[in-house]
Amino acid sequence: HNLPAERIDVAIVPSWYLTEGSDLVKRHIAPRVVVASHLGSHDDASDMRRNVQRNWPGAIVLARPGETVRIDR
Repeated sequence: HNLPAERIDVAIVPSWYLTEGSDLVKRHIAPRVVVASHLGSHDDASDMRRNVQRNWPGAIVLARPGETVRIDR
C-alpha cells in the first residue's frame, strides 16, 4: 500500500508489533507518532511499556482501558 508515501501522522498498533515487529512498522507504515495499544493485563503493563519504549523510543503507550492522550502537531 506504500504507506510511507502517505506520510502517516499517527499509527495505533497492538503493542506486540512494537516489541517483536517494530521494523515492520518502521518500514511499512513509517508513522510520525506511534501509539501502542492492547497491552494485556495490568500485571505485565509496566514490562510491556518498557519493552515497547526500548524498541520504539518516544512511543505513547495506552495501558488502561479508556485512557486518552493528546497528540500535538
